[in-house]
Amino acid sequence: MSEYLNLTAGGVDFLSLPAGKITRYPLEARDYRPFAQVQLALSPDALHVRLLAFEAEPPAGSMLLLALEGGIVLPFSADENGPVPAGQVRVERLRGEDLQGIYWGVHAMLPRAVLEERVGRVIRPGGVLRGNVLKICPSGERRHFGCLFESPPVWSAEEAGNARFGEWEAVDY
Repeated sequence: MSEYLNLTAGGVDFLSLPAGKITRYPLEARDYRPFAQVQLALSPDALHVRLLAFEAEPPAGSMLLLALEGGIVLPFSADENGPVPAGQVRVERLRGEDLQGIYWGVHAMLPRAVLEERVGRVIRPGGVLRGNVLKICPSGERRHFGCLFESPPVWSAEEAGNARFGEWEAVDY
């Protein structure tokens, strides 16, 4: 099953975009399983990525990772002073509360030209972008691994390219 990558002609309205829910936690059933979600949109200028994890007090080391074909790995730490992707990626950290609970996350923008160069093609309606979103905390009392598309556990940004990938179908509605 694929998720949707919404193609937009201009600005991105995350309130109207579908959200992929990170609900696959393949480890022990009794393990900590925070709810997380991803929204993707491709504007003429950038791939817009919104990642949210609903954790009032995220454990130390808690991360959200976007891994895409072409070797693109974007790691985001729950720690306000933690690492964010270097280079041409713009990142806005998010913290707040909505009807689903207290969350932390990011709105990241990867230039479209960089994305399409790395994946080796122009992304058009009906095309696909392969990748996965991972919610991890590699150690501690609330150690966990979650993924959007089914995958064996991956515990770091360096290993994220080893995750199994699913598909986002590009749609222009």
